[in-house]
Amino acid sequence: MPGRCSAFNCRNTFKNVKHKTNKVTFHSFPKRDPKRIKEWVGQMKWKDWQPTPHSLLCSEHFEERCMDRTGQTVRLRDDAIPTIFAFPSHLQKKVFSKLRQFPEDPVPEESTQREKSPPTYLNHSIWHPSRFHDDYCVPQIKEKWDWLTMDVKGPFPETKSRHKFVLTVMDYYSKWMEAYPMKTNNSKEIAKIISDLISRFGFPVGILSCLTRAHILEVRDKLTCQLIFYRPLGVSLDPVTKSLVDRLVSDLVKEHPDRWDVYLAASVFSFCCKEHPTTRQIPLSLLRCGGTQSVSTSPRKLPVSWRLPVTEKMEDIIRTLETKWW
Repeated sequence: MPGRCSAFNCRNTFKNVKHKTNKVTFHSFPKRDPKRIKEWVGQMKWKDWQPTPHSLLCSEHFEERCMDRTGQTVRLRDDAIPTIFAFPSHLQKKVFSKLRQFPEDPVPEESTQREKSPPTYLNHSIWHPSRFHDDYCVPQIKEKWDWLTMDVKGPFPETKSRHKFVLTVMDYYSKWMEAYPMKTNNSKEIAKIISDLISRFGFPVGILSCLTRAHILEVRDKLTCQLIFYRPLGVSLDPVTKSLVDRLVSDLVKEHPDRWDVYLAASVFSFCCKEHPTTRQIPLSLLRCGGTQSVSTSPRKLPVSWRLPVTEKMEDIIRTLETKWW
């Protein structure tokens, strides 16, 4: 049907996007680039499906870096690939493989010489106490305020209050979002914000973050608990919300370059009071359903089922490593 997004479980059409506060645009498939069309179709996961001349994808399936907003018309950049989809759980892992890498894991430059692969143990998260087991362990999102994700955005144009960064924290289950303007992105300011957040909502099981390991170690040291885990692909557990929040912050900065921090809290709260495209429920309702969650005054332990089965010798090694690191 013309005027409708072709992505799985996406209900955006020319008619209904007019009622949305966020700007949604529609884009045709790159007809003159067969290779990129194949990549687009592969990301969409439709079985035995090929786009027609009228097929479209809306902007909600592209990261903000793929959008060119410099002109009067919003366009896709030449290398834009859709990566944001609300797939069923059994297809989610396949989608993440094409997500961009973060500064901690840069794409290696092309070289004629084949680099030697590092020893297997160096890639095993058990040797890095500050790293969550991201290679094989995915938290089971079953309850509100169990697992959160944390990200730092910026720098943005400095406001009158000297804010340049934004710290975002989201509850994976309810999609409830918290956003805080920051003057710096140092560990002291982040730790203070997380402490205030815990005093309001209580301790979660853990917080996944794509910040560098060194940064996370500093924050954890100031929080005096092992609450935040390094996981570069933590945001990929919910790319839809990440894209929506990135766009929300980007629009705020463009509309209010010197006062975006004043409007940040109200904009994020408005976001949490509307139906989420993935859950089809309101984040505020999901977070508060069944009453306000009781505050846990002490850190919560990881479920035993998520820990690695190890031998006594391995436990001694882990204990030695943790002693050296902490």
